[in-house]
Amino acid sequence: MLENGGGVVLNIGSGASFRGGMGGITYTSAKHGVVGFTWQLTAE
Repeated sequence: MLENGGGVVLNIGSGASFRGGMGGITYTSAKHGVVGFTWQLTAE
C-alpha cells in the first residue's frame, strides 16, 4: 500500500462488538477485536 500511495482495508464488524448477549462470548470478543484492530490501523 505504501508503494502504491494508499489503499483500502475493509473489515466487517458487527453491532455485537458493542453489546454482549448470552452465549455469544466468542463471537462478541472476535468482533470487538476486529473493531479495535481497525481503530488502531487508522491511528498508525
